Amino acid sequence: MQSDNPFDFTELAYISNPQNYSVIADQPTSYYGLAREVIRIINSTCNLPDSPSASTTTTTTTTSTTTTTTTPTTRTTTTSTTTKSTGLCSQCLYEIGYNYDSDPQYCDTFYQCVPNSQPIRKLCPAGTFWDGSQCNHIDMAKCSKAVCDGTTQNATYPSGRCCNKYYQCYNGRLYERMCPIDFFYDSATRNCQRSSNKFEICEAVGRFECDVVRTPATTVAPSLPRCYGYSADPTGNPCSYTYGGYTFRTAPGTVWSQSACSLVMDSLNSCSTSAINSRAFEATNSTCNANFLATYNDGSKAVFSERASSYMNIYATLQEVLLANNALTYDASMVSPYFYYYFFANRDFVVNSAFRVRFRVQNGVNGTTYDLLSNSYCSVCPDTIRFTVTQLTTTSFVVSASFVTTEGLAVQTSAVIANVSPNNFLEVTVVYGDRSVYGRLYELNSSLVVVKTVNFATVSKTAGVRIATNKCGLQLGRGPSYHFVGLIDEFAVYEQCKNIDEAFRI
Repeated sequence: MQSDNPFDFTELAYISNPQNYSVIADQPTSYYGLAREVIRIINSTCNLPDSPSASTTTTTTTTSTTTTTTTPTTRTTTTSTTTKSTGLCSQCLYEIGYNYDSDPQYCDTFYQCVPNSQPIRKLCPAGTFWDGSQCNHIDMAKCSKAVCDGTTQNATYPSGRCCNKYYQCYNGRLYERMCPIDFFYDSATRNCQRSSNKFEICEAVGRFECDVVRTPATTVAPSLPRCYGYSADPTGNPCSYTYGGYTFRTAPGTVWSQSACSLVMDSLNSCSTSAINSRAFEATNSTCNANFLATYNDGSKAVFSERASSYMNIYATLQEVLLANNALTYDASMVSPYFYYYFFANRDFVVNSAFRVRFRVQNGVNGTTYDLLSNSYCSVCPDTIRFTVTQLTTTSFVVSASFVTTEGLAVQTSAVIANVSPNNFLEVTVVYGDRSVYGRLYELNSSLVVVKTVNFATVSKTAGVRIATNKCGLQLGRGPSYHFVGLIDEFAVYEQCKNIDEAFRI
C-alpha cells in the first residue's frame, strides 16, 4: 500500500481481533514481491525492523550528573535516568500518558510516545513538516534538519516519508522535488541515484515510493478511489477515518481526504479541539483579554478563553496538589507537587505576551525561594520561563520573572513588596515585550481589590527576539528551587493583543 502519504501500519498494533483481513498491494510483480509486502506489514504491526539492514532502537541505562545554574538560586542535582539510545521519547516527557517527539533525522516525520512501548513513527502529509506539536505547512514550520537561507541555496534534504522525494532550498524557500522514475534519493550523496530494484532500497530504509498511481474500483464513482479499505468517517468527521471497521484519529494538523486516499494538511483547522484552541489565540484589535484563563473555581480544571468566549479543550495533570477552596493548594509536606499543562509544550510564544499568576504564600520559611511557574517539567527541559517568589519576612517578598530567549540569553526582572497582609493575595503580571521585559506586582484584599502596586524593573532585550521554545509545557508550583507553599488562585496567558499593556489592572 504505497502512496503519497501511506497509512501508518503501526496503527494496527492497537488492533487485537481474530478477524481475518485481506491484503492488497499496489503493484506486486510476483509472488515474491507480494510476500515481501506482507512481511513488511507484519513487521510494522509488531514494531519489528523491515529488514536486517534497517536501523533498530536499543535501550541502555545510563547514569548522568547534571548541574543546573539559575539566577538567583543555584541548585546541583544528580539524577539516574533510563534513556533510549535514540534520544526519542524521554520518559519524563510522556509519563503523563502521551506526547510526540520530532524525528532526529527528518522534518516530515515524527514519533508518538507511548508509555512502556517503543516510539511509533508517524508521517506528515505532503507539503508539511512537523513543527513540534503538529504537521504544519513547510513555510510555517521550523526544522533544523532542513535549513533554507542565504547560505544554503540549492541544498537538498531527504524526506522521511518518501525514498524517491527530497526537499530543495531555492530563494529562501523549501520545495518538495521528485526523483526520475527508477531513481531514489541517496541521503549520503544528496542526489538521486538510479537503481534496478528501488523497492528493496526503499524498504531497507523504512520509507515508501510515493505517488504510485492507483486504479479506482469499478464499483465506486471515478472521483472516489477505493483507497484499499480506508474510508472516510461515516459521521463525516474529517479528523478520523476507518479501516477494517475500526476508527483511527488523524495526526495533529491533518485531516482525511477520501479523494486523495491520504491524510492532507488541515488548512481549514477543522478538527474541533485544535480549532477551538486556535480561535482562543487569534489576534484582536479590541480589548486585550486573556487567551487562557484558569480560575480553579469549585475544584475545576477547566480553562476559559476570554478571547474566544468559550472553554478550551485542554489536558492538565496534577501530582499531590489539592484542588480546594477555589485554588491549587500546596504545603511543605508534599514531595514534588505540580499542576501541569501539556498544551504549552513546544509552544512558540510571540513577543508581547503576558503571564499572570495570583497566589498567597502560606507557612513559608524566611529566605527561601519558591517556584510559582516554570517549564522545567523534567531534566530534558531546562527552564525558558520561570517565576519565583522569595519570602524575606512573613510580610515582605521578592517576586522574580526570568526568560531565556532564542538567542540563548537570560532576561530577568523582579519586584519587592513589603507590609503585605497575611490574608491578602499577591498577583504578578509580566509582559515579554518586543524590546523589553517588564511587569507589575499587586497586593489584593479578600475582595480582590488592589491595595498596593509595585512595578518590576524594565529590562531591555533584542527587538523581535522570542522566548526559546521548550519541549515541556507549563507547570504551576514546581521548578528548580523549592516547590510552592500556599495557594495559587488564578493563572492566565495573554497573546496577540493590539495593546499588551491592557493585560495590567487599571
